[in-house]
Amino acid sequence: MKMIPKSVTSDSHALLDRTKCFSVVAAAVKGVVSDSVVDLKSPELSVLVELLPLSLSRMPNGSFVVAVSVLPQYLVTTKPRLCVKALLSDTKVGNRKS
Repeated sequence: MKMIPKSVTSDSHALLDRTKCFSVVAAAVKGVVSDSVVDLKSPELSVLVELLPLSLSRMPNGSFVVAVSVLPQYLVTTKPRLCVKALLSDTKVGNRKS
């Protein structure tokens, strides 16, 4: 695991801003697919960005992991609200004993 110097971490906290995150993701997508457009009603692909806090003893307090996924159209529904479908359904969830 690579540790990030404190000077870089303070700059990276600026990415926690929602607007800045959208800008970074949009620039990355434009870099790969230059003629891409945003279509919120029927997207061909969706970019899912998750920010996950870490609470490991060997990591500095306030550390995060960012997970980025590109999802095809059949895994995402936009009506009546945004929903990401599960890749696998866990049929054993109801049968587990505590």
